[in-house]
Amino acid sequence: MRDLGLRAALPRAKVRTTFPADDLDDGPDLVRRDFTADAPGAKWARGTRPNSVGGSPTYIRTWAGFVYLATVLDCCTTKVFGYAPVDHMRTEVVCEATGMAARNYKPTRRVTVFHSDRDHQYTSQAFADHLKSYGTRPSVGPTGVCWDKHVGGVSGRDAQE
Repeated sequence: MRDLGLRAALPRAKVRTTFPADDLDDGPDLVRRDFTADAPGAKWARGTRPNSVGGSPTYIRTWAGFVYLATVLDCCTTKVFGYAPVDHMRTEVVCEATGMAARNYKPTRRVTVFHSDRDHQYTSQAFADHLKSYGTRPSVGPTGVCWDKHVGGVSGRDAQE
C-alpha cells in the first residue's frame, strides 16, 4: 500500500456519552411519546445530539476538543429555552440548562413535566432534587426506545448552526 501511496482509512475516535446512572430508579414515563402540549411551559424535553442516537447533551467537535451542549425544549413551541455549553458531561450541565429554562419559563409546580432518556445526567439523584426544587415532575422514557430522542423536529444539529 505504501508503494502505491495508499493509507488505511481510520475511523474517527468515538466519544461515549451514554452511561446509566448508578442510582437509577424506575422513574415514570409521564409523556408516553406524546411530545405535544396545550400551553408553553407545560411539557419540557431535553434536546438531542446529531452525532449519534442517544439523549446525552450534544457534543460539538472543536480544534481544542469537545464542547457539550445541553438544551431544554418546550414541547408546545419546540423552542430551545434553556441551554448550557460546557467542557464536561456531569449532571451540573443539565441542571444549568434546566435552571435557565426555569428562569425563562416559570414552571407550574406539580404540573410541568421534564422528559428525558435514561442517561446518568438525567436520572441521578442530584438532577431529581434539582427538578424537585422547581416543582417540576421528572419523566423518563423506556429503555431502548430511540424515538424519544427527537422532539418536535428540533435536533442538536440545529443548535450548532
